[in-house]
Amino acid sequence: METQTSNQFWRSTLLRLFGYALLLFLVAKVIELDMIQQSVKENSFTERMQESFLLLTTILLGYIAYKFLKFKAFAIMFGAFTLVSLIREMDAFLENNLFDKAWQVLALAVLLPSLFFLYKNAKKFYNNLQELSNSLSFGLILISMLILHVFSRLYGRKVIWKALMGKDKFIRAVKDASEEGIELLAYSILFIGVIELYRFVKQNNTLV
Repeated sequence: METQTSNQFWRSTLLRLFGYALLLFLVAKVIELDMIQQSVKENSFTERMQESFLLLTTILLGYIAYKFLKFKAFAIMFGAFTLVSLIREMDAFLENNLFDKAWQVLALAVLLPSLFFLYKNAKKFYNNLQELSNSLSFGLILISMLILHVFSRLYGRKVIWKALMGKDKFIRAVKDASEEGIELLAYSILFIGVIELYRFVKQNNTLV
């Protein structure tokens, strides 16, 4: 029995290691492809992959919220956050195809009900955070958020890139491409974190 459990552990670990390495390889190749084209615009592969990661992450969180009772509060709240992030990433598309400021309206349509849900389920959400705080999934999610909202913002400051390239030789496209690549990396880590969250809740939750 112990040998079987050990084999399952190593099989699962190696499979995840290979899968996540392949995912990061694809991320690197997408960034490389856009850099070869010397531009990362709204319709670039990097931007599309960012949106894809956010969409898949939101869908997986929605599935967790629907299927697993114990961590429903966290899954709903974090799913709302990733959905708002997706809407924000698609701002140009939404404004060009719907109406001006469309992304703000849609983001508020998601955010306001989510805040009301949090108000009604604050204790459950806090309990979820307590139980998740020491898990691998929470660590990965936290790291992705710090890369996305702290590191990438500092990394993308013009003063750094002007100092590197020289004020007269500053190329904004280079800075934007590099910054968007960092953001794509953060979204990929976030997606991996939510996959690990699914594994965690599957082992520690009651199915609805």
